Amino acid sequence: MVGENIKQYLENKGVTQVFLAEKAKISTGAINQMLNGKRKIIVEEYLALKCLKLIAAYRT
Repeated sequence: MVGENIKQYLENKGVTQVFLAEKAKISTGAINQMLNGKRKIIVEEYLALKCLKLIAAYRT
């Protein structure tokens, strides 16, 4: 569910998984698995992704 929400947010904003992976310092494969519900998101990863979202919101 969380991964699906993040995936939808990325699609709406035109952000690629590769870009997100680089900025969050998480492998592209792990990002892909998280967003497709094949892997759970651990707390540290979620916080990194949430921080990136807040930073992006602040800049716009």
